[in-house]
Amino acid sequence: MILGIDIGNTNIVIGGINNAELVFSERAGTDEKNIRELFSRISGRAFEGAILSSVVPSINLPVIHAVRNTLGVEPIVVSPDMTMNIHIPKKVRKEIGSDIIVGLAAAANEYPLPLAVVDMGTASTVFALDKQSRITGGAIHPGIVIEFNALSRKTAQLPEIQDIEIPERVLGQDTDSCIKSGVIYGHAGMVDAILSGMEKEMNTSLTVIATGGLGRFVAPICSHKIIYDEALLIKGLDFLYKINS
Repeated sequence: MILGIDIGNTNIVIGGINNAELVFSERAGTDEKNIRELFSRISGRAFEGAILSSVVPSINLPVIHAVRNTLGVEPIVVSPDMTMNIHIPKKVRKEIGSDIIVGLAAAANEYPLPLAVVDMGTASTVFALDKQSRITGGAIHPGIVIEFNALSRKTAQLPEIQDIEIPERVLGQDTDSCIKSGVIYGHAGMVDAILSGMEKEMNTSLTVIATGGLGRFVAPICSHKIIYDEALLIKGLDFLYKINS
């Protein structure tokens, strides 16, 4: 079993991975003060190694120290310079997010090319690979929770949304359902528009894989055929660990 670590803008998630299957997971808010307590939850477990994906560089070093002290191993850090099955253009190598790398590597290992990965977390990202596994480009959009929060914080009368769900109909019947309809169906329209634009520019149809906790709300109502793979990033971490260890 290896330890997979995903440092996102909202949460740090750590989990035991065995043959691309998540055995357990723990999470805490992305804050340095939470790292010691988070790793104390896995004290005593045995791991053969660890791999780290992060979009918050300031947290990397404390987490790496925690891995060394808790597990006694040196974690592999996901970067454009590691061995992988996708090709990253030189002009974006210094700025592409490791979560995008992990998702695309996992997708290229499992699904037919060309393809696009839609990752719906704090931000919603859509990135594409051509038939030669080259990253052709992508799009970044505010995530669903950001959109909900923006409405409640920037308006005087719109409430906070307490639970996220797929609206039963587009025509909302009260304020709560109108907001959910606008954000969820609006997000689906955004995803469809971006995918259509990518397919037009690439002159090909794409296999589309969605992941991220919020993807399950959007993928079913998109007009494109979208495969929802909740474990995509776990599979990617496992795959990249195996070819780099």
